[in-house]
Amino acid sequence: MDEDDRRHRTSGASASPPRWIWAAAVVAVVVLAAGAFLVFGRDGGGSDDAGSDDTAAATDPDSPPPSVAPTGEPHELVTIDLSDPAMPDAALEAGDVTLAVVPATVRPAEGLVILDAGGQVLSDPITPLLRFDVALPEIDPLAEGIAAALTSSELAALTRRVVDGDEVGDVASGWLADNGLDAVDPIDAPGPMRILPLDAPDLTIAAHLYGEVLGAAGFEVTYLEPVSDEVAAVGALRDREADLVVAGGRTLLAALAPFDGELAYGAGSDVRGALSGVGADAGVVANAPTAADRALRLVTTVALAASTGIDAVADLTDTGDPQRIGAEATCTVSPLCRGQLERTFGLRFAS
Repeated sequence: MDEDDRRHRTSGASASPPRWIWAAAVVAVVVLAAGAFLVFGRDGGGSDDAGSDDTAAATDPDSPPPSVAPTGEPHELVTIDLSDPAMPDAALEAGDVTLAVVPATVRPAEGLVILDAGGQVLSDPITPLLRFDVALPEIDPLAEGIAAALTSSELAALTRRVVDGDEVGDVASGWLADNGLDAVDPIDAPGPMRILPLDAPDLTIAAHLYGEVLGAAGFEVTYLEPVSDEVAAVGALRDREADLVVAGGRTLLAALAPFDGELAYGAGSDVRGALSGVGADAGVVANAPTAADRALRLVTTVALAASTGIDAVADLTDTGDPQRIGAEATCTVSPLCRGQLERTFGLRFAS
């Protein structure tokens, strides 16, 4: 008769095992537990081991890329004109720079090569940031509709049309109609909505997408004079000079907390939550981030890639020749933009 049969019998107390059997069982359990600790605890097999947690964090898609120590020869970061981010050809072809830093939302351009970053790129999803006093709950479904439909490739195509001369309002309204986002229910007495665009063409068209749909909902939309960087845009929101700004969410986070570089760099995928948390003191709140990601890209021309042998970010840390890397003015001084080049890509700079 096995142990279970004895335990479940009801025909008398004499079926209970002697105490020495219970003592032996307890000793056996203790020995087995100690052996399991030695085997799994020290070798990382247990789910609570610190090494296991580190591995999970390293492979967590919501975590930022790991920081790397800058290596190789120091490069030079210089300012170039990126009024058309997809076409830094003039500076590249003139030999002023050998590479350029551009956002991932650039339109495709013939003759440009995007350097392979090995998957180590910090996301910067385009996100609307509003003042509390205009952030009506009825805006949420409108913003969520844009967020779900606007991808990096979609925005790149819209940017190309704007750069090529199409009127930005027509481009925005046409895209909304094509995606079934133009028919919206009117909001009761929504009031004014002052939209402050940034002058990068992809961010200009993104701001107009929100402006068109908010105008259709009944807001009195006005577009302010564009500004060149997110710090100025966030300042206008703080000072109640604007109601809505649309830009890279992580870049906006860095602009809201300029003295805490770790906040923007280390934030996980919940950029909206981080923005709204930090923005509370400034009187602003974020809405749904879009699928359009303004992450950094390093580009060069086909000819330069062939002559320098550089077609991957890793080549910049291996090469013995310092390179001149062009970027828009805000990137050369931005802790987030320059910080990514140094911490994510591992580049060193001379100044």
